[in-house]
Amino acid sequence: MGHVLILGGSGMLSGVALQLLADGHLVAVVGRSRGPLQRMVVRAGAAADRLVTLRLDYYDIPRLRGWIAHEQLMQGPIETVIAWVTPPADEVLQAVAAEVNEYQAAVGWTLLHVLGSRAAREHQDPVLTGPCRYRTVTLGFIREGTGVRWLSNQEIAQGVYLALAATGPYIVGQVEPWQERPQ
Repeated sequence: MGHVLILGGSGMLSGVALQLLADGHLVAVVGRSRGPLQRMVVRAGAAADRLVTLRLDYYDIPRLRGWIAHEQLMQGPIETVIAWVTPPADEVLQAVAAEVNEYQAAVGWTLLHVLGSRAAREHQDPVLTGPCRYRTVTLGFIREGTGVRWLSNQEIAQGVYLALAATGPYIVGQVEPWQERPQ
C-alpha cells in the first residue's frame, strides 16, 4: 500500500486520512492544532499504527522539510501528497516537492493541491521540479432547492478522496455561476 502525506489534514481533510487508512495506506498528517490530531488518532482505532501525525505550521519550511525527509527515511517514499495549503502556497509546495523528489526521482509521485473556490479563481500552478504529477481540487458549493450552501466537511473529504483517482483538475460541488455562491 502507498505512503500518503496530508498537509492541513487535521480538520476538514481528516475524513480523507481515515478513508486512506481504511484502504490500507500509511498516512502522515501535518496539522496546526493538537486536539484535532489527537482526535484523528482515536478515530483511526486499530489503523492508528499506520497513522503518523505532526503538529506543525507548514510555513515553518525548514522544520517541514526535515520532517518529510525523516518520514521518508523511516517509512519509505511518499507516493501522494494532499495539500490544503492557504495562499501563498508556492514556497511550501516547492519545499515539499524538493523533499519528496529526493526519494521518488525515478518513479514519480502525485501532488493534489486543494483550493477553495476563491483561491482557485486566482490560482496559477506552482513551478515544481522533478517527477511530480500536479493536480488541483477546487472546493465549491452545493445548490439545494432554491438555496445554496458551502460543502460540508464530509462532502469535502469524499470529493478529495474521489479526486485521487482523477487524471486532471477536479471540482467538488460547483463553482459557477460564481455570483450564486453562498455569501
